[in-house]
Amino acid sequence: MTSEDPYRPPEPPPRGPLRLGDAPLTFSGPSSERNSGPKGLGGWLIVVAIVLCWSLLRTGAALNNTASILSLGTTSFGSMFDLSDPMRASLTFVFSSKGVLLLLNLIALVLFFAKSRWFPRVFIAWWVGNAVAATIAVLLVRHMVATRLLETEGYLLRSTLIDMVCALLFGAFWISYTLMSKRMKNTFGGGPKPDRAR
Repeated sequence: MTSEDPYRPPEPPPRGPLRLGDAPLTFSGPSSERNSGPKGLGGWLIVVAIVLCWSLLRTGAALNNTASILSLGTTSFGSMFDLSDPMRASLTFVFSSKGVLLLLNLIALVLFFAKSRWFPRVFIAWWVGNAVAATIAVLLVRHMVATRLLETEGYLLRSTLIDMVCALLFGAFWISYTLMSKRMKNTFGGGPKPDRAR
């Protein structure tokens, strides 16, 4: 014969499904999808879209300005790439690198709105390319200024230095965000997989 403790509270009844009023509560998706975190082109991804659009316009304007400087005193498009002059060699590199970055920027923008799983990789590659191109441009312009101390070249050096610092700082921030953001992973296919039907 067993004796029950009269001071022990009774066992609660087993829990059934969650209810909303008289009807059981139902969810539109599996639990893993509901608990995976934010998803969609919201939050900081709005800022990513603004950065891509703004950079596209800014790079296009810089490309046009550099082409205008290179074409001064030339008679054909091919003469823009005459590398005998150190200043022209530096500007030619800036023009070429900005052309490649403009194309990569445009591809990243298309992949962003398509919610492609390739977007995070292209976005990171774009920032790395910005940083590398800006650093090489600074080295080329610095070498040019060391041989020809002109006011225009000093301004060009300051401009490329600013571009390099911005590319390094903003690149470090956005690459870190891309690698760590749950919204980025969930939106572009790197988040947790939905439950499979058993």
